[in-house]
Amino acid sequence: MIQSMEYTETSSERPDDIERKRLLELIYKKGVYALTRSELERLHTLLELKSYRENRKANRSKKKLLKKINIAIYECSQEGQHE
Repeated sequence: MIQSMEYTETSSERPDDIERKRLLELIYKKGVYALTRSELERLHTLLELKSYRENRKANRSKKKLLKKINIAIYECSQEGQHE
């Protein structure tokens, strides 16, 4: 079961952090396939840039999510080739 990561926007958050959290919320609520290919690619980039070294559990979750995103991006590209 995936838990929702509720958040509130604060003035100290960067726009990239806000965007990353917004996209993650969509995934946790609706699943990875709810995002468009461009949103998946953007989230992949934002997650790659985010460091979770201080939290091993979060780092493992990040790696698992990146794999799911890669699969979804690949499947989107395959669907585009068949149409």
